[in-house]
Amino acid sequence: MKTASASKQLSPAIGNIVRMVLLFSLLWLLVACGTDDGAFERSGPRLVSVATLAATTVVPAQAASVGQIVVTPSAVPSPTTSTIIAPTMSTLALPVVTIEGDVVLVTPTLPPSKTPTLTPTTTETPTPTRTPSATPTQTATLPILSPSLGQPTPIFSNPVSVNCPYNWFFANPLPSGCPLGPATVSSGSLLYFERGFMIWVRVQDAIYVFYNDATSPRWQVFNDAYDATMPETDPQYDVNAPPLSWQPRRGFGLIWREQTSARDRLGWAIQESETSYNVPIQASPDGTIYIGLPNSGVVSMAPNGSQWQGY
Repeated sequence: MKTASASKQLSPAIGNIVRMVLLFSLLWLLVACGTDDGAFERSGPRLVSVATLAATTVVPAQAASVGQIVVTPSAVPSPTTSTIIAPTMSTLALPVVTIEGDVVLVTPTLPPSKTPTLTPTTTETPTPTRTPSATPTQTATLPILSPSLGQPTPIFSNPVSVNCPYNWFFANPLPSGCPLGPATVSSGSLLYFERGFMIWVRVQDAIYVFYNDATSPRWQVFNDAYDATMPETDPQYDVNAPPLSWQPRRGFGLIWREQTSARDRLGWAIQESETSYNVPIQASPDGTIYIGLPNSGVVSMAPNGSQWQGY
């Protein structure tokens, strides 16, 4: 009787122990199979499939003998294998959104952003600009130091001390060689034009014409065919003369009217009357002619009218 009474007193206690053991077993299984939310938050993977745990059935204890505990746990299903996709740069910065219901972690995925395409721009090639060339300078100021276009072949060099039978009529610049003969000094005159000038040398009955442009010949010499019985000018030319310009007179005017090419290249006279002075002239063995100007300047004339230079 005592044994049966003791068994009846132990049965409720054994049932409580069994329930506690089963409860702890269930909690252990839940913890073992649960998901670490912190790991997701740290690494940011996306859960592709959901693992669902089946409810565990607790079987109540059956009548047993004294001191015997019977525990019948239900089978625990193996967890479903989930595929974890490595986090990408586009998902690392996205917030984790947890939706209540069987502990499902949902991470929204944004479509990939478009890679910006650079549009090539056209660079304009700078257009080269032409440098304006020098234009002839018209002047009536004495002396004419150089023609406005073209550069002559150098005539002078540093002279070497030589004993010449004749002296040059000028000292600056001094030619490197000796003159062909003594200088000739003759009465004459000079007249400036819009684009050149003329020099008359009485002793030679010659008029030298100098052009400022680069057209060949650069200079010419004409015979002075004028005499006192001829008119000094032709009135029909005076009608077309621009302001402060004049028709040349006497021998200068005769060449100017008869030589159309010379008239076109020289233009109108910019002096009403020529300047009279004693004209020195001298030549070198190479054919270069040197002629003096009223202010002690010098003009060198290369052979064949190819070039002239004022000093």
